[in-house]
Parts: sequence; C-alpha cells; structure tokens
Amino acid sequence: GSKDKTARVWLLSSGEQVWSCTKEEPVVSVACSEDQFLVAAGPRVDVHNFDDFAPLLSLTHHSNAVLAVAVDGKVAVSGSKDRTALVWSLRLGTVMSTLTGHSRAVVAVAVGGDKVVTGSKDETAALWLTSGERLHLFEGHGDWVYAVSLTPVAVATGCRDGLLRLWDPDSGALTQELRGHSDCVYAVTQAGGHLATASKDQSVILWDRSSGYPAHGLVGQTGWVVDVCADEYHLVTASTDGTAWVWSCQSEAEREVVVLKKQIRALQQENEALKLQARQKKPHWITRVCCGHQ
Repeated sequence: GSKDKTARVWLLSSGEQVWSCTKEEPVVSVACSEDQFLVAAGPRVDVHNFDDFAPLLSLTHHSNAVLAVAVDGKVAVSGSKDRTALVWSLRLGTVMSTLTGHSRAVVAVAVGGDKVVTGSKDETAALWLTSGERLHLFEGHGDWVYAVSLTPVAVATGCRDGLLRLWDPDSGALTQELRGHSDCVYAVTQAGGHLATASKDQSVILWDRSSGYPAHGLVGQTGWVVDVCADEYHLVTASTDGTAWVWSCQSEAEREVVVLKKQIRALQQENEALKLQARQKKPHWITRVCCGHQ
C-alpha cells in the first residue's frame, strides 16, 4: 500500500505485479490471510479475494481514518484515528466488538487467536480478548506506540523512543527492553525464531530474543523503513524512499530486492541478488506491506 493511493499485489518469486487498484485516499495499511487481503484507505477497509482479487466486503463502521489493520483467519482488527479498534468477522462482515479506552488514535494492531494488541499515540498499548475485554494496559513507553506484535510467549511493542519492549501476556509485566535502533520503531513482526523491527533510522534489526541483542541488521534502503513482514521464506520491508525490498531468509548473503513503484523495470545481478529497479525523482511512500500465499 502507498501514499500514491494505490495497492498492489506482487509475486515475491519474480517481482511481477499481478494486480493493482487505486483508492480515493492514501492506502495506509494492508494485511493478508491465507486467502484474503485487506486494504485500508480513509475510514474504510476493503477485503479482497486472493484467487481473483475480487472485492468481497467493505468494512465501514469507523468514524475517522483507519490507521492500521491486522487479520488472523476470519477475524480482522482495525485501529483508527477515532481512538477505537474494531474486531470484525470476515465471514459475516460484521463488528464482533469495539475496543475502547485509548485517549488518542490507535495506530497499531495485531491479532492472534482470541487476543488482540493495540498501540496508540496515547503512549500505551493494550492486550484484549476479541470479545472486547481488556486484559492488560502496557504503560511506561514515554512516546507513541507505533508497532505491536503478539507471539505465544510475549507481547512486543515498538515505540517512537526507538525501543522494543517485551511484555508477559499473562501478568502484563515488562520483561525486556531491547536497544539497537537510534530512532522510531515503526513496525515489529515475528520472523522465524526472531523478532524483526523496522525503524526511522533506515534499518531493520532481527533480534535474538533469548539474549535481547541484535542478531542481524539489514540496511540499504535510503528512506525510513516503515514496515516489515515475513513468511517462511521471505522478509519484506517498506520504505519512504518508494521501495519495498524482499529479503531471502535462506541465506544471510543472498538478498533479493524488489522496488515496487513503476511498470518500467530492469533486472540486474547485485551482490548475488536480484534487484528490480524503478526510477522516479520524488517517490511516494510505500506505507505498508504484507506477505500472503496465492
């Protein structure tokens, strides 16, 4: 998804664009499940089928712009400038519950099973049940919480202060503060046995959760790295330089880079990797990326 108001679907294996659409407002968030993907622009979230990209649903119950979406199976969550998060049934296209309590915009959401995590500009994050019950409020960030992730053993929050914090989902206690970025953490995701974070400092860090230290650092994009997602084989990063890079998880030395901006592309080998390039003077931000299976 991009600030140029488009959403695009690409094949990770080749960098080929297979679908695109243009919205009335900038696309600020996207999310993928096994067979569907979500595109958030303005106050609505559109749900599409991966098979033929047909629109299935439009989720329109927020009173202000949607800033974040997440999906797990047939349950989706959207966070909004209206200070709420909505839990949706994608089978029915209806709201299952409304998560209220944040005093400012909800800018990050994650969902797994019957639990939801939200992050807000009110400098807190919260853990909820999909039924709407709040289990824990995570305080002490000291700045906006831009990124959240839910793993079986921890809730992860990324903050504008540059720290990644890990919280116990049972007790709500802070268990670790991971330091490595020099600026805002915009995204966090689970990547195999690591957590991966994307930052305004133009880098991605893969963290060793047992030690709390960076295991690997990925650099090269020339703008802020505002999102990161992963599947079994790839790590995808989005930047304000107008590019999305696809990193192979098979080898540290192997890197595949895909610049997702224009139809005119050229292929070349660089550092044992495939780089797909497009040139424009003032690229629009790629705001969010997600990995799915077609």
